[in-house]
Formats: sequence, structure tokens, C-alpha cells
Amino acid sequence: MMSAALRPGRTTAGKVKMGARLKFRVLSVDQATGRAVVTHKRTLVKSELPVVGTLAEAVPGAATHGVVTGVEAYGVFVQLYGRLRGLAGLQDLGRALHRRSFSSSCPARVYEHSPSR
Repeated sequence: MMSAALRPGRTTAGKVKMGARLKFRVLSVDQATGRAVVTHKRTLVKSELPVVGTLAEAVPGAATHGVVTGVEAYGVFVQLYGRLRGLAGLQDLGRALHRRSFSSSCPARVYEHSPSR
């Protein structure tokens, strides 16, 4: 746990009070700039699913949680841990597409992966 007073970033004053003790989960770390991206989303903080943060961990069948970063007619874009991201196509989502909104957390399963182009 870290004191909210020590955490810089974009947390709104309505959610965080001075001296509050909160739990966060680290989503990614940029070694070059020394910055970390953290989340306070309850689903991600309390998730018991394994963290998939590298291509080596992104084996087909791996389950984790992610955050929806975009919604299109053909599917949703999902950000996993680290800098991993992917597309969940409409054929994989079915009707669940309509229940997902930008920035919502969601369960994710890896079907295949490839390095960035």
C-alpha cells in the first residue's frame, strides 16, 4: 500500500483524500523515464488471474484481466499489462460487445500473439 499523498498523477480529488491508504496495481513501467502506470480499478486490483505482461507469458489459452481502450463495430481493443494490447473481434465477443465501454475492465484470454509491426 502507498499513501495517496505520495502518488502523483491524474486521480480526482473526489476519489482520493489526503492521508488515505489505497491499493494500486502496476500496469506498466517505463524504465527510460522512470514512470509507472498504475490502476485503482477494483477488478484489476483484486484479480486472482495471472498477470500477462510479456509476449513470453502471452501463450495461447492464458487468461488475465485487461482494460478496454477502444470500441469499434468489429470488436474492442484491450490493453493488458506491460505494453501488451490486442483486439477482441466481434466473433469472439458475440453480444458482450454491447456491454463493454471505454476504460472498463474485462476478462481476456489469449488466442494468438505476434510482435508489433
